[in-house]
Amino acid sequence: QAIRPGGRFAFTAEAGGGDRYDLQVKTRRYRHSKPYLQKLAEMHGFVEEHFEAVALRSEALKPVAGWLVVLKK
Repeated sequence: QAIRPGGRFAFTAEAGGGDRYDLQVKTRRYRHSKPYLQKLAEMHGFVEEHFEAVALRSEALKPVAGWLVVLKK
């Protein structure tokens, strides 16, 4: 409700596979699939403006895969 028509919502999320999300036991972090995030955006009246695979950070000297997402209301 806080985002007016034409407004944007940008965020990052840890990337996962499948159709939904899952909790990684070791890191205690959730990973989200691209289709799941796209479905949520559509359900809440957003249009995908940008969706890019990125490295969010490094853990144990390895990049952690993620999504950079920009949605428009």
